[in-house]
Amino acid sequence: PERLKRFFVKTGDGRYQAVRELRDKLVFAEQNVLEDAPFSKLDLVSCRNVLIYLEPKVQAHLISLFHFALNDRGYLFLGPSESVGRRRELFRPVSGKWRTF
Repeated sequence: PERLKRFFVKTGDGRYQAVRELRDKLVFAEQNVLEDAPFSKLDLVSCRNVLIYLEPKVQAHLISLFHFALNDRGYLFLGPSESVGRRRELFRPVSGKWRTF
């Protein structure tokens, strides 16, 4: 209830929408990570439970794209069964339990 009150407003149809201040700080976008040009200068990339469905070569390519997309102090958040694979030199682990780099 506390976060709902702080970060959301109820719309006319009874749904909730993030407050403008929050929407101005975030970008929610549909993107084909295999075909679309990567975003850049991001603070966070959350890619949970996607890599596990891809071939190792494609996984390595996406990890490189995520590295490109992130700011120097940005975070990569992966799923519990995922890792940065052989591209460990690109990322510093923050939390092994939460797969945050």
